[in-house]
Amino acid sequence: MQSFPSCAKIVQYWVKRGTIPIDPDDPECFACKEAVPTWGKLERCHIIARSISGSSDPGNFVLLCKSCHREAPMTDDPQILIKWILDHPSWVDVLKTALDVVGTLDLVQGDFTSEDRIRFARFMAKRQFDSHPQATRAELARNVGLMMREYIELKRIISGPSGLLTEGTIDSSAGVIVADPQVHSSTG
Repeated sequence: MQSFPSCAKIVQYWVKRGTIPIDPDDPECFACKEAVPTWGKLERCHIIARSISGSSDPGNFVLLCKSCHREAPMTDDPQILIKWILDHPSWVDVLKTALDVVGTLDLVQGDFTSEDRIRFARFMAKRQFDSHPQATRAELARNVGLMMREYIELKRIISGPSGLLTEGTIDSSAGVIVADPQVHSSTG
């Protein structure tokens, strides 16, 4: 059984070939462009799987993050995977998807504060929110964006003109915003 090529050999192959735009000095997932400290933090992904006679040559590998490796198509046609990599949205595009959903709210400063992060986590837990196991990162980001939008809309309704959530305004069993008594305590 042949061993896998090193990440350095895989990077060298693709830099020389020029098919996939990568910078050898800037380690990142070939597909989503998520930066990593070293190339070795990425997974070596067969273009044509070993199980269907894929070789262990550097040209039969790309370097992907764990999420992209799971999402990557298994194929016996190298061009399908290369096209998938070239067309794959970057992590910035995925984040923009979530922000576009939230952006329909015309957010103003203070709509989602550091205090809201804890409340939002509790809000999500009460909503029994989950995504399909095969969901892409873009779909997950969109779903989180939708939940953030719902959270902010509810916060605006409940907060009223003061913009502050107070204890007792919401029934936590209803699965909506729960005010944290430690956040707005008058005793400090």
